[in-house]
Amino acid sequence: MDCGLPFKRYRLLSPEQGGAKYLSPGSTSAHAYIPHGLKSLIESTGDVTDHLLVICEGEKKAARLVKLGIPAIAIAGIQMWPESSIRNRRKAEAEQRGEKPLRLSRNTPVADDIKSLIGGLAIEKVVILFDSDGLPVDAGTAGITEKFVMVGDRKMAFNRDVFWSARTFAAALKRSCPHVAVAYGFAPHMIGDNGALGR
Repeated sequence: MDCGLPFKRYRLLSPEQGGAKYLSPGSTSAHAYIPHGLKSLIESTGDVTDHLLVICEGEKKAARLVKLGIPAIAIAGIQMWPESSIRNRRKAEAEQRGEKPLRLSRNTPVADDIKSLIGGLAIEKVVILFDSDGLPVDAGTAGITEKFVMVGDRKMAFNRDVFWSARTFAAALKRSCPHVAVAYGFAPHMIGDNGALGR
């Protein structure tokens, strides 16, 4: 529920170039996407999966993982894991400073719906699995293009914001849910016809 109504989010079939892919009412807050069948999957495979939960970017990925027998939920974007009121405040502060990325840290509170789900389903292990554009590779790796940027320690990623958000989310979740083992990672890179690493 959000603003007294069931929360809804719609995927546009033909989004404008560079525009939004999804629409939801402007007054609503961010919500984790919980695929149909997640609870029964965890209840039926809990002993096998050690009450594992994957948190990924995007609803379609989470739904596909659940269909494959892997317990998963999704967040709508890499910076949609904090509690909405805090995320909105920090976003406004960043915009006032003329900055695009939010300043999130391991001390940023994780959204209550994510923490409640982890506790309610007795989750013991969480893997934050973000898209390949955050995957760090060695600076000398074949296929790196000029679009890759340094993320530290002679590692490069296609999108440093994805890399740092996954890392920060993992630290914040571990701080919010100390009984849960938390890891983060990224989907593997695709290799294009020209040999370049891509998304």
